[in-house]
Amino acid sequence: HDYLYNQINLFDEAPKNEEVYARSTDIERTFRSCQAFLNGAFPPQKPFEYLSIVHGSDFSEILRPGSFCKEENAASAAFNSDINVLNYSQKEWKKLEHVANELQLDYSLSNLQLIADWIYTYHCNDRRLPSFVTQNDILRSHKILGKLFQRYYEGNGAIYASYSMREVLRIAETSLKKRNPKFAVFSAHDSTVFGFLEFLNKKIKLLPPYASHILFEIFKLNGEEQIRWSYNGEVIPLNKFDGNNYMPYFKFVEKVKGIYDMCHELP
Repeated sequence: HDYLYNQINLFDEAPKNEEVYARSTDIERTFRSCQAFLNGAFPPQKPFEYLSIVHGSDFSEILRPGSFCKEENAASAAFNSDINVLNYSQKEWKKLEHVANELQLDYSLSNLQLIADWIYTYHCNDRRLPSFVTQNDILRSHKILGKLFQRYYEGNGAIYASYSMREVLRIAETSLKKRNPKFAVFSAHDSTVFGFLEFLNKKIKLLPPYASHILFEIFKLNGEEQIRWSYNGEVIPLNKFDGNNYMPYFKFVEKVKGIYDMCHELP
């Protein structure tokens, strides 16, 4: 709220519905996060004010990497058969085997991910874990997920971010042409963040912490629209696209046009 109203002066009063575009994945927690964000950024000033939230579906979701297109399926198959990934998963399985035995799960890469995700999610949501899960198991699960996510998205950022990036640029183009929406918020998942960061060549070793965000800004400098990306408040250098901390909007659009050549199953 302070950034939008006091620092960049994007708003000086409560926004009209057409001035804000909000989209969430079709998951209750991301929908509730979107609600909470809108309520904090734009506190209601009078009864019956509303801001709309658009959402996708389980079988067609443009804000979440998944198995929605042939390029994603090919990248996923390559990951699941990667000998380095399988060797790593077997090594880490032995360290979590006591948990697997309690849960009556046999070794597989997907079961290792399932156990690590269960432990990590329960811990981050302050839910009580069984006594057979130790503090070391919690730390190890976080590292396992970070390692596997990093390898999963490595070199495939353009694929996993393609249709989400197309939506970002669609809204940006509409805003530049029609002056609305002035602001857009997308509520999604750590996998979405990972995909964007890999596409922007921003490397991280652990999963994005809860409430992480990526900010995409368009602003005018010397009469030309410029863009800037940041992750959790840290500006992302755009060296990959021949930019620096910011670069001309239309040059960026030209540099990323390859995102329109993949995942045609989605908009």
